[in-house]
Amino acid sequence: MIQINNRAMRIVPYTVVWFAAKPNLWGCLLKYYKQSKSSEAVPGYRKEDFFTKIIDITVPVPDIEANFDKNTSYEIRRAIKDGVSTVMGTGIKAFIDFYNAFAVTKGLKKINKEFYKYKPHLFITKAVYQDQDIVMHAYIRDHSSQRVRLLHSASLFRNENDSQLRAVTGRANRLLHFEDIRFFKQLGFKIYDLGGYAYNTSDTELLKINKFKDSFGGSLLQETDYLPMSLTLLSFFKNKFRFMKDLISSFISFIHKVFSYDKWNIGYISQSPENLIHTQQLNGKINWLSEDKVDYTADPFTANINGRLHLYYEELNFWKGKGEIMMTDDMHFKNKKKVNGIMEDEIHLSYPHMFTDSNRLYCIPETGRAKQVALYQIDMNNPYKFEKIRVLLEGQAFVDSSIIHYNNKYWLFTSVSGEHGVLYLFYADTLDAPFKAHKQNPINVASNVSRSAGRLFVVGQKLYMPSQNPKRCYGGSVMINEITTITETDFQYHTAFELLPQAPYDEGLHTINFEDGLLIVDGKRKVLSAMGPFKKVIRKLKSLNNPN
Repeated sequence: MIQINNRAMRIVPYTVVWFAAKPNLWGCLLKYYKQSKSSEAVPGYRKEDFFTKIIDITVPVPDIEANFDKNTSYEIRRAIKDGVSTVMGTGIKAFIDFYNAFAVTKGLKKINKEFYKYKPHLFITKAVYQDQDIVMHAYIRDHSSQRVRLLHSASLFRNENDSQLRAVTGRANRLLHFEDIRFFKQLGFKIYDLGGYAYNTSDTELLKINKFKDSFGGSLLQETDYLPMSLTLLSFFKNKFRFMKDLISSFISFIHKVFSYDKWNIGYISQSPENLIHTQQLNGKINWLSEDKVDYTADPFTANINGRLHLYYEELNFWKGKGEIMMTDDMHFKNKKKVNGIMEDEIHLSYPHMFTDSNRLYCIPETGRAKQVALYQIDMNNPYKFEKIRVLLEGQAFVDSSIIHYNNKYWLFTSVSGEHGVLYLFYADTLDAPFKAHKQNPINVASNVSRSAGRLFVVGQKLYMPSQNPKRCYGGSVMINEITTITETDFQYHTAFELLPQAPYDEGLHTINFEDGLLIVDGKRKVLSAMGPFKKVIRKLKSLNNPN
């Protein structure tokens, strides 16, 4: 039996009791029994059935493995051939960080410092592939009943485009279970509890989990959870309180939905590409520019011209409804100038992708409405003047195009407006040569990888691509993706980490770029205004005629 002290609503103390033979009658005020062996109704408790899959690990290991299905045994052997290794025992903090990263991809509740209450009974294992932790298991151990119970299981790379890596992760999970069973058997435990089983369910996801657990053999065990009446009453009042809280929250949300609108600004921080890849986070507090009066100042790109930093960005005013490319020769908007020479027709302009080649400065602005990707050269003596050199691509509404010279080729990454979950890739031997379509176009990628979020960059000969993550909202955050393979016929990547927005612009982040030791970003916040509804209507009407 295991006992864990806890608090309900951070106020009322109670104890969680695991694997008890039968609830104590007087415990109905302060004790919550989980997976009790009893099945009787006990006064003062709400009784709930709990099903789990258990494996008898007192028998020899070959007999345990004989109950695995053939595919599981094969996957275990494949994982060993893949070079997957297992580690018995690792830190709680490492597990919490790993699990919470996994929880984000699955929409699960994160675990917090409350998890440390299990510390005396916890044991954590992991599977490692190519020096990367890819699977972790957390167990609670009951020495009195010689039972070990899986509490949490987590694996990364579930949303990746790399099918081979996903397969290795699945095999590693099976191998880790097998090695865990062998390890706990050696320690003298008798029961290996797989941590629950969804009985009589029609949920497809739960059925998949059941099938995975069934593949290890074992037997189905019915136990009982006893929730004390005190916690039942607290839950009732909590739900009532939550109803009022939700009602107030709904009203506030309505006000924000009607009267708020997005306000974008630009900021910077001292950080190199190498430091970003090493730390996988922003290097401190962002320095935000004093806001301009316009609604949007976003998509920041920079260039060092004659030893001076120049900032190019999209400016948008809701009343105009069309973005414009602006330039300022310092990190403020006081001396901004409108770039000229991009288009004769008035169309929406944004994402002024800047890059240098052969001591010349070029820009590929987003001109999706014109259905082309065009290359412009910047006049170094008059940096607000652009001259159109040639059209690189045409025929579709290409957006957020980025180009990089890597492995002796020019690679052009782009997306098509309205097409989600796909990326278009083109290549050429020289900048003035025709760009050829990649063999895999359109390349299927995750929805948070299909649209560029700034210049690609190289660290340690590895190529990285920032991409926009729209899962929470438009421009919600930036994903950093490592391009593991890029050839004329093959493209593979994996998402390394996520960059989250930072207060006070904590509603969004969708462009990052490096220049002279600085990381330049944009950020979004919500602004409440009586003009909010009118601005939204105007923007909607404009967007119908000018989609981007």
